Amino acid sequence: MKNVLYYEPLKKLFLDTFIKRRISNRIIGKFADSRASASVIKKFEKIYHIDRSLFEKPYNDGFHTLNEFFTRDYLNEVITKAFPKNPSRNLLSPAEGFLSIHSDIKPACIIQAKGFTYSLDEFLGGGAEKYDHGTMMRIRLTPREYHHVHYIDNGIITLFRNIKGSYYTSDYPATNKIKKVYCKSHRHITEIKTENFGTIAYVEIGATFVGTIIQNNEFGDFVQYGDKKSRFKFGGSTLILLFEKGRLSLNKRLDELVNSDREIYTGLGEVLGRRL
Repeated sequence: MKNVLYYEPLKKLFLDTFIKRRISNRIIGKFADSRASASVIKKFEKIYHIDRSLFEKPYNDGFHTLNEFFTRDYLNEVITKAFPKNPSRNLLSPAEGFLSIHSDIKPACIIQAKGFTYSLDEFLGGGAEKYDHGTMMRIRLTPREYHHVHYIDNGIITLFRNIKGSYYTSDYPATNKIKKVYCKSHRHITEIKTENFGTIAYVEIGATFVGTIIQNNEFGDFVQYGDKKSRFKFGGSTLILLFEKGRLSLNKRLDELVNSDREIYTGLGEVLGRRL
C-alpha cells in the first residue's frame, strides 16, 4: 500500500493532503489510544510474529489499547541481558531494527539515497561541525520492533531540541523519492557528553502515524547506560546516531555495510563496535 502511495500519479496530492499531515497522525493516534483499538492487537501480533512472552503485561488481563501493546516493555531479564553490567569498551545497539552505517561523513553532503543528499546542519538545526568525518548510524524501526530507545553510556544531556515537521513512511519509498526527507520530518535531537564515546547525538524521527516521541529526560540531566531514553507511539520510526571522529571502532562484521546501500537487522544490545 505504501509503495502505491509513492508511485501512483496522485501520489503528491495524497501525500500533501493526508499521509504527511498531522491530521492523519492525530486520527490514528486517538484510535490507537482508545479501548476500541484493543480489538486489532491479536491480528497485529499475528501479522508481525511477536513473541508476547518476552514482554511485561501492564494489566493482569493484558493490553487495553493498541498503543499499550505497541510501546510494550521487555521483561527486566531481557533488558539486563541486552545491557549487562560493566560493558567494557563495547558500543551496544540502543534499539532494534534495520541498521545502516556511514563513516567519514561530510556534514555539508550527507547521502540520503542515490542522487539525494542533505545538510547535517539543517537536519540538526545547527552544530553539525563536531561530527565532521565522524560516523552516522541509522536504525529503522518497523511496527514489529520494540519501540523504546536506550542510552549507550553514562553522560550529561547538553542539547535538547525538538524540530517540528511532517510525518513520512520510514522505509525506502520516502527516502528514495522525497528530497531531504529527514530535514522535512518531525524529529527530536539530544546531544550527550558521554564518559566513553565523546559527544554523541541521538535523533528520533517520527514517521507515518508516529504522532508522539516521548522523552524520559530533559536538558542538563545525568543519564545512565542501559536506561530507557525515549519511546515512539504507534507507527514506523527511525533513530539516527552521530559520533565524532576518532571515538569509535566498528565491529568487523559491519565493515561491508559501511557507506553502502545495505542494511542488516540488529537486536537490542547487540555489539556494534568499541570505543577508541
